[in-house]
Amino acid sequence: MAFSPTLWVRVTCLEEEIPFYKHHFTALDKCQESGKIIEVIGGLYEIGEIITIKTAKASTKREIKIIDQSYNKVTITMWNTIAEKFIIAVEKLEDVIVAFAGIKISTFSREDGEIFLDSFDDTLVSINPDIPESAELKRG
Repeated sequence: MAFSPTLWVRVTCLEEEIPFYKHHFTALDKCQESGKIIEVIGGLYEIGEIITIKTAKASTKREIKIIDQSYNKVTITMWNTIAEKFIIAVEKLEDVIVAFAGIKISTFSREDGEIFLDSFDDTLVSINPDIPESAELKRG
């Protein structure tokens, strides 16, 4: 088919619903494989202050903690734009559920076995997502 300025194409609507993206969340206590890129979801437990780090170029970071229904906690380090905008998005909300897609299990660890996850500039952050896993966390 060749398109020209006078060609008309009829588009019909499909009766089927477009399926939603199916998340593949990693349980917080299973975030063990250093360097792996994963998706996680949890209740917002703690929000740290924004910190400016001066290396070759200035960066900002903020650490938050999320918790799941089994009281497992992880610390997530958010960088730059995500770190700066996060507090604006959640400051007036209560019982916040946060989902992250494209977050990396950190190689950094502490003696107490605390798990750390690192965001990227293109990490997707969803606050109070309208998905079954979020509703489950709010009920639990």
